[in-house]
Amino acid sequence: SVDNPPTLHILPRGRSATACIVTLPDPITPTKAAQYFVDPILGFYEFTQTSSPKNVPKSWLLVDDNQGYTLQSPSLVIATPIDPLFLLLPALWTGAIDNTFAPLHDRLFFSDSDTRYAHLRPLLGPELESQLESRLSTICNSQAVGDEVYYNLSLDKLASVLLFKTQNLNLPPSLHKKLVDEPLEVPGIESAIVSEDIKALLRTRAALGYILRNYITESLRPHLWTLFAKAIDFAPLDAHLQHVEKLRAEALARQSLTDNLSRKRGGLGDEEAMDRAETKKRKKEEEEKNKKNASLGVKRLMKADTTGMKKLSSFFKSA
Repeated sequence: SVDNPPTLHILPRGRSATACIVTLPDPITPTKAAQYFVDPILGFYEFTQTSSPKNVPKSWLLVDDNQGYTLQSPSLVIATPIDPLFLLLPALWTGAIDNTFAPLHDRLFFSDSDTRYAHLRPLLGPELESQLESRLSTICNSQAVGDEVYYNLSLDKLASVLLFKTQNLNLPPSLHKKLVDEPLEVPGIESAIVSEDIKALLRTRAALGYILRNYITESLRPHLWTLFAKAIDFAPLDAHLQHVEKLRAEALARQSLTDNLSRKRGGLGDEEAMDRAETKKRKKEEEEKNKKNASLGVKRLMKADTTGMKKLSSFFKSA
């Protein structure tokens, strides 16, 4: 075993010889760094870790090699494409609206002390630079100054790009169930009728929330939500969700009332059973007490064989 075992990475097919793993600012927390796979030709990739349940056996058969490892975790890391505009946002957004224009290189390599994008500099050839400028143009206002183009982040353009992304974003089934299906469910109604417009609005808002949580820094999110609300009328969705919450509250109240009545009925039955048991116990105790208090003569008479003898009451019957 080794202290730091290798991790199995699945990288893009047909990658160029100059492609490598680099450290860049994390879009969510720009003060932190994250690793990405960058290919000057293919573009940018983020790493997504996948794993199977621990109780599911899994093994990997790799190329023939003299040195191997047995990994306790069957997880693997897959390089999946990422839009580079998310990686550029830390260089464009400083926490507040800024009207400053600057070229791409000045944005990425602001000063010698700012090393956040230092790993990207050796890879920044014509192909990669063209990719980055193409994405900058979709989310920035631009000004041509001589041979250079200066960029400034436009929140309106960024909001439009993100809204467009929701049209092609398919949430994983588990997330779709949690964010779209479950919020529309009404207790006690198996197939509640929900209009397609309401479903589409909820899918859009869920997709926007997913993008913002995973790729946008927290200080930028409120500005974007304000722009989303101007572009899309979520009022019908909010009204429907309030109606669903009302139905849920009513269903919960009915269930609570039913449970209370059931407990009360169950409680009365238990009390009656306890009373019967107590009466039976008391009767038995009285019989045992009477037997103990009976005189010796009475006890002998109780034990006497009275087979064939008439009862005393028969002598007092009228003729």
